[in-house]
Amino acid sequence: MKKILLVLLFLPGILKAQFVALDSATFAFSPGDSLYLRVPTSFGDTVSAIIDTTGSRLWQIGSTLKPVFSNDTTATRGIMTDTLYHYPSKADDYFVLKLHSFINYRVNFWHRYQTDSMHAGGIVEFSSDSGTTWINVADCPAMAMQNIYTLADTLLTGQPAFSGTSNGEQFSSLQFINCVGERTTSTRCFPDLFNFSDVYIRFRFVSDSTVDSLSGWIIDSIKIVGYDCEGSVSKVENDLQPLSMFPNPATSMLTVQSGEAINSITIINLLGQTVYSRQFTFHSKQANIDVSELTTGVYFVKVNNEMRKFLKE
Repeated sequence: MKKILLVLLFLPGILKAQFVALDSATFAFSPGDSLYLRVPTSFGDTVSAIIDTTGSRLWQIGSTLKPVFSNDTTATRGIMTDTLYHYPSKADDYFVLKLHSFINYRVNFWHRYQTDSMHAGGIVEFSSDSGTTWINVADCPAMAMQNIYTLADTLLTGQPAFSGTSNGEQFSSLQFINCVGERTTSTRCFPDLFNFSDVYIRFRFVSDSTVDSLSGWIIDSIKIVGYDCEGSVSKVENDLQPLSMFPNPATSMLTVQSGEAINSITIINLLGQTVYSRQFTFHSKQANIDVSELTTGVYFVKVNNEMRKFLKE
């Protein structure tokens, strides 16, 4: 199976200043997502990030009703360890997020998992030599991370991993900083991004010989945020909160909350048709949407550049 999915990536300049977000993009693995996004940078050219499942036998993109991933009878869409069947024993399969010529970035992802604790799990690794060598992010504790497993969360093989069952959808984040005056990790743990090298991030699922009937690992969406360096550098914490919607399912009113000011909201049905669209100018991080006139079913809500699913009852 081969699927190449492109999302935005930006080349920030290297100055001595505060860490400032340039722009971001989200791939939600949803209908209507562009498979090829080429976006101008501040330098006037275009760069990209690629999600590559070349050679993968386990990871699939689509919708699923697998337990833990789905909401009762409502299918959940994303990239996952098979859309229909439970994960196999002796699995070792992955997809790769390739970040091309990037200096500062943060990668956020929303995911769920159900595995046999200590016998199977999801591992996040990165490479700065085009995939020749890989480093488990848990081996780099100085890296700015949020809701990532630690060296104490290991499989029986000793590999740190997401294992067991997540508490619903989980938000996790990796933040690389390479600005003048601050490097968040050692040379081994931090790619030499001053030379504009590519960085690969690998989402890898492994299991031992134990036979289970569990759902595995699903990633609903991945967001990439590009940053510039200006002044004394500080880690970015105030915009790490994910986009949320409640109640979900909704019958009459849907409340949307975002970590950034809401500029626009669009609701799309499963046929890819826009059934609601509104622009906002009050710079609030919360908005209420009347969904009482929508027919019962699954919809995708696009808030700025992020996409989420909700069920209308």
